Parts: sequence; structure tokens; C-alpha cells
Amino acid sequence: MKIMVDRKQLLTSLRLCKDIIPGKSFTPILTGVKIETSDNAVKLIGTDLDTSIILTIPATIFEEGVVVLPVKELINVLTMSNSNDVELESLQELLTTRIVFISDTIDVNVASFALEEYPIIEESSDNPTFSVPCKVIQDIAKQVTYATTKDMSIFRNVYLKTNSSGLTAVATDIHRIALRTFPLGNLSEIEMLVTASTINLAAQVFKKDDVAITIDTENCKVYFTDGNNTVIGRITTDKYPNVLRITEESNLLFTQDLTFDRNALLSNVKKIITITKEKPPIVHLLFDDDLLTISSSDSTYNYQNTISIYNLMDAPTDLSISVNAKFLKDCLNSYSEDILRLRAKGEFDPILIESNSEHVNVIMPVRMQG
Repeated sequence: MKIMVDRKQLLTSLRLCKDIIPGKSFTPILTGVKIETSDNAVKLIGTDLDTSIILTIPATIFEEGVVVLPVKELINVLTMSNSNDVELESLQELLTTRIVFISDTIDVNVASFALEEYPIIEESSDNPTFSVPCKVIQDIAKQVTYATTKDMSIFRNVYLKTNSSGLTAVATDIHRIALRTFPLGNLSEIEMLVTASTINLAAQVFKKDDVAITIDTENCKVYFTDGNNTVIGRITTDKYPNVLRITEESNLLFTQDLTFDRNALLSNVKKIITITKEKPPIVHLLFDDDLLTISSSDSTYNYQNTISIYNLMDAPTDLSISVNAKFLKDCLNSYSEDILRLRAKGEFDPILIESNSEHVNVIMPVRMQG
């Protein structure tokens, strides 16, 4: 293989691949990125066996071929120069790839992996399921995935459901729920669990709002593609709890219904997180007619501030609720609207925050001792 590519484009794509390629692995080949020629382009393929990425960038092809190179070393080499173009020439018999920076005199050799050891990655599915605007992927990444866990449990996944009303995306870590619905028209009924890391990677790859992303499923895998680039993730087959029922029930019998300024509450919550030594940081919310008192304290400080709220109920009831401050901050950061609606029932009942019926968050309260 012998190719010439734009150095910056190659670096950008390699860094996306590096996000999923393990730094260390019992299978060293997985620390490499597969580079193969394709018409007037090259494909970069990275995988950790759970998630895979296939990126296509333009290239001048002098000699077709394929090579697997250590991604970290390749990135380090490419940052050695400011050259616009870089030439890669694979010397298969020596398991070496020669890298030449066109405008410099730098010439570097990088050891290649044995090509036959690289796992086979199915690049696409023959079972197109549905398409969504790129912004839908971006919104799910920003407004839903943060409510997942980082461990290997079922709660590291986002539950995706399509039906005649459109697409629903929901995530929970048991302590909170993030729900987003998209009225995309009449879609066939499908349910799947996709890891948050797969969706977040897709959001990094697909950034053009006017591009449609096709989502395909096959053999317990989901494929996100724009025709040039593809992100592949595993579909979890475990049963997900019916958190949609919880969000529906949270709408019933509430005693507080009000609107508030998102930025005003968010700035107070951020201050509390910064100064508190509590683990986790707790914020106390006291609703009293048209005022919301935000407070927190530990052995070293006592914080309290008040913001205005607009009560939507004829006979408001005073109510005090304590919640995890970081959960509340994540929730508020997921919105772009300035005015949000909050509904609650009791001290030990979940609070519901929404901008509209299409973007809803539920946060479970913290039981305080004493």
C-alpha cells in the first residue's frame, strides 16, 4: 500500500478511532488501527470488539493495500510535523510502514501488526431500519446518555424505541431518568438497548445537522452510518425496566407545579458543588409560594440563596426536597431553554423537570437523616 493523505484529516480521524481503541489489551492487535484503500479514499477502522468505528477520508492512491498500525504511535508521529500532506508506504515483508512528510525532510518507520490477526468487522447491515436527522443523535448524546452508569450493568445502555409516534430515548441509573422523544413520523415498532458510549461516539462522528443518519440492526448489532462513516455497537438483549411508566406516574397527584429560571437555579447549584465537601453534594430545595430557597451546608460552610418562581397552582403547598446536586446540575445542563417547569408531590417522591413533553427528567430525592 502507498497513499498520500491530508495530515490534519488523518489526525482528526485517528483521534476518533483512539477514543475506542484500548490503550492496553491482552490482544495487542486491538491497539492498532486498520488502514485500507477504497477507490480514491482510505478507510480507518478501529474496534474494542464491543464498539467499532469506520471512517473514510480522501486520499491519493499510488498502490492499493491494507495495513494495521499502532494508533498511539501513529498519532505521535503525525504530530512531529506541520506538513499539509503525508505519505504512507507499507513494506509488508518487513512489517513496517514508512511515513514521509511531503514538505519536510522527516522520514519515520512504524512497525506494523500482522494483518491476519485483525478481527473481521462487518461494515454495514443489509437491513436498513430507519433514518433520523443528525441532530437527533446529537440531542440523545447531550440530553439522555448522561443518566447512564459507567459500569457494565444494563444501566450503561440507552433504551431506544420507535413506533408510529416517532423515536423515544430513555436512560436511567436508578437515581434519575432522562427521557427524550422525537416526533419523526410513522416508524416501525423496534426496541433496542444501545450503550451510551456508542451513541456518544456517533455524536462525535456525525456533526452535520442536514445529514440523515441511517440506523440499521442485524445480529445483535446496531449500525449508525451517513454513507461514508459508520459507528457499530452491540445491542444488549437483557430486559430493561419500564422507566417510561415511572415518568408517566410522576405526572399524577403532584402538589407543586411551577416554572423557574434554569440559569438562576443552575448557577446556585454549581456554587454548592464547588464549595461543599459532602460526598455526594446535596442541595435542599424549599418551595414557598413564589420563592425557591436553595441551600446546602456541611461542617465548614452554610450556603443559602433565594430565586423567584412562578407557581402554576391555585393553592400551592410548602414543600422541602433534597436532591443530589450533581444530578440536578446534569439535568439542568441538558436543556437549552431558559424557563423550565418543575412538578413534585412530596418530600420522598421524585421531582419532574421538563421544557415540554418531549424532554423530561426525573430525579429521585435523597433521604436526609435526623
